[in-house]
Amino acid sequence: MCICTPSIRTPFCGRPGCGTRVGGMKTYRYVARPVEVTALMITSVVCVPPGSDCSGYHLLLEDGTGFRPTAEMCARMTPKCCDYLVTQADGYQYLNPREVFERKYQPAA
Repeated sequence: MCICTPSIRTPFCGRPGCGTRVGGMKTYRYVARPVEVTALMITSVVCVPPGSDCSGYHLLLEDGTGFRPTAEMCARMTPKCCDYLVTQADGYQYLNPREVFERKYQPAA
């Protein structure tokens, strides 16, 4: 168990994520856990105007299905063609810009 607290981290703890000093500044390094996801490319985006019963976006995915992202999913990005709808094993879904997705993920073996 790590005995470090945010105010007294030392470079001697040895636990992943605990701070080390570089040039007088504390730095913290983390590695993402490998995660396998399913992903579908967005092939079409329809913007539904505010005031209608279903305002927001309607996405057509490469498998021919449609998907309506939540406002939270679109809070940090505007979906466009060739972006991805990503689903983690626990069911959590999010949108990823194409450049980010293709840099982060590769096809599973």
